[in-house]
Amino acid sequence: MDDQYPPPAADRGGAATVDQVGIASGASTVVQAGRDAKVEVNYGITLPVPPPVALAGLPPAETAFAGRSTDLAVLADVLRPGADDQPTVAVIAGPPGIGKTTLALKAARDAVNAGWFPGGVLFRDLRGFARQGRVEPEAALAAQLRALGVAGEHIPPDLDGRSALYRSLLAERADRVLVVLDNADLAGQVAPLLPGDRRHRVLVTSRNTLDLTSARHHTLGVLTGEEAVDLLSRMLAAHSDDRIAKAGDAALRLAELCGFLPHALAIAGGLLVGDCDQPVAELVDVLADRTERLAELATGERSFRAAVDLSYERLDPPDARMFRLLAVNSGPTTTTGAAAALADLDERSARRSLDLLRRTHLIEPAGPRGRFRFHDLIRLYAEDRLRRDEPDELRDAALRRLLAHLNRLMAAAPLHDLPTALVEKNALTGVFESRADALAWFDAERSNLVAVVGQAFRAGHHADVCLVAILLGYSLQTRGDWDDALTVHRLAVEAARQAADPAAEGKALLGLGTAYRTTRDFERADTVLRQALDVFGRTGDRAAVTAVSRELEGSRLSAHVFTSFTEPADDEPDVPENASEPAPETGVMAAVAALETTSNDAMKLFLQRRFDEARAANEKLLAGCRKIGLRQGEGVALSNIGDCHYHLRQLDQAIAFYTASIEASREVGNRHGEAQTSNSLANAHLSRGRPDLAVAQYERAAELFRELRDRYGEGMTLCNLGAALAAQDERERARDCLLRAVELLDGQQRHKDAARPRALLDTLDR
Repeated sequence: MDDQYPPPAADRGGAATVDQVGIASGASTVVQAGRDAKVEVNYGITLPVPPPVALAGLPPAETAFAGRSTDLAVLADVLRPGADDQPTVAVIAGPPGIGKTTLALKAARDAVNAGWFPGGVLFRDLRGFARQGRVEPEAALAAQLRALGVAGEHIPPDLDGRSALYRSLLAERADRVLVVLDNADLAGQVAPLLPGDRRHRVLVTSRNTLDLTSARHHTLGVLTGEEAVDLLSRMLAAHSDDRIAKAGDAALRLAELCGFLPHALAIAGGLLVGDCDQPVAELVDVLADRTERLAELATGERSFRAAVDLSYERLDPPDARMFRLLAVNSGPTTTTGAAAALADLDERSARRSLDLLRRTHLIEPAGPRGRFRFHDLIRLYAEDRLRRDEPDELRDAALRRLLAHLNRLMAAAPLHDLPTALVEKNALTGVFESRADALAWFDAERSNLVAVVGQAFRAGHHADVCLVAILLGYSLQTRGDWDDALTVHRLAVEAARQAADPAAEGKALLGLGTAYRTTRDFERADTVLRQALDVFGRTGDRAAVTAVSRELEGSRLSAHVFTSFTEPADDEPDVPENASEPAPETGVMAAVAALETTSNDAMKLFLQRRFDEARAANEKLLAGCRKIGLRQGEGVALSNIGDCHYHLRQLDQAIAFYTASIEASREVGNRHGEAQTSNSLANAHLSRGRPDLAVAQYERAAELFRELRDRYGEGMTLCNLGAALAAQDERERARDCLLRAVELLDGQQRHKDAARPRALLDTLDR
């Protein structure tokens, strides 16, 4: 907002409306004797002084306002009379276009209408982010003093004098006054304008986080989808236009493309008002193009890009460069370490720059401390600046540094028990204090990892992508993110082929094969693992051939367990001839290879219903995993031992081993293992005659399978849950579970498996 500040000479002879206060200013004396008094000065001029009118200082209201009920309540806590336990100053901060001024004016009007400020409102636009005309504290105080009725010649020449006079005038006023300071830049621009009397209140807006320690700081967020659509509807309704009300989902999509920011919504509303025949869906199509959205979000008077320009242009060159380079990361968030890699800085320097960008609200905190993100539209602005201001080779170098940073962390994260062909690549230590620490990092980072790996692949950095994609794929499997795991593994295979790296191709194929095995797509697993055997055979890597052969054998055994456990396999799975030759393996690789063989042997015995021998083999597997610290393998072995006890009808032992397995799976973040074993534990409780405990475990397993989007696992578990509920005569709940089980299993083309819940439903209906 633009306020004009006339020179002091324009106010010579003016009068002040002050209550019984004497003011010394140079050789002149001002005396106020009452509300309708006159001011006598030594110039011999006497003028009547009208009392101030409430709201006289506020600019016109916006034509539309929606939402913000929580924000208004926070501000009302500061503004209302008698709130002696609250600060007297509220600072509203947020990024460009978030609606800070509109909120402050709405809160001010509400407070005045409630009768809280009979002394009036003093409004001042400090123009802290204007290219020209920033209002310095001396000028702002002069304007405030003139608004209070002080003649120009009585305004002290220095900042301290003006501030003291301003506070004295406010302290002597009988009625409460509200001061609204809009668009402040720094705390130093605001502090001299704060009243000393706690009766008065102050609202401040700023794009920056201001160092006003005694103030109530409130960071403004975006509108909700419903509020944003309501705001658009109100804007057009003011012109008797009901297009938003009739637009349905297109209205919400338009609000989303505006980032739920009031400023961008106002621009979109203006575009619709300016073209009364344009359908809302057409404007949505125009704004859907990311590369053109900022250019389209502009009218003759408003532009979102111009609004952000005012913040960006105030950055020092190193911080502006950091802002641009953060857009190289196509993931949703960034960390200090990632920012340091992007900008080729040490972490201390990167942290300082990020803190500056956070304080100016060009980035915002995101999740765990030390993680940041862009608002969607500000990201588009940063991407545009990146394209315009950073040469291609510098952008590419930043991406490669980021990929190398993430590659190092992935290689150091103890998230998974890798096949022997990859064990030695996971040998970095000292980056994470524990597996739990690594899991927390991975859960916060995985969306970035998937995005950056895909981005680097598209940029042609195939050799750099291979290893990190393989490690990422295994980690995603462990966490149950199967869709992303399969996507990343396929990308790793293609990257290795583009890089003409047969060794990497074989490892990537091995990873993809294990992913197919995990998702029970055994036919594809068989095909891909055979391709891996062929590649390693051509490279002459006998150890890798042996490792893939064991994985192929394990996959085929798993297929038997999955499809036909009730009838043991007629013959053992084939193992390719080139896997029969022993391969020299030493150290950890030899130990892991031996455990893989033991695991396959135990599975064969289990399929043959030789449960005592299978249990002994799994106990050997358990001891081996504990010896070399394979906690994930330990969880699998514990569950396998529980299965053996279960089929031997040793239910107490089965329950104990299942419980220990679930604990191990939770520790390493193996949610799929936890889901499977929870289902097995429920079976044991049901057989033990405790349907109540069984129901709780089935519900937990079904919830996990649902989160993992494992429709088959969820369907089979819901079938078991339905049976347990029916046994407790909870017929309605049982029916709901069984109907859902049929739907899920039929949807997976598992019609044979769906026969059981159908039969149980028939029993319920009798």
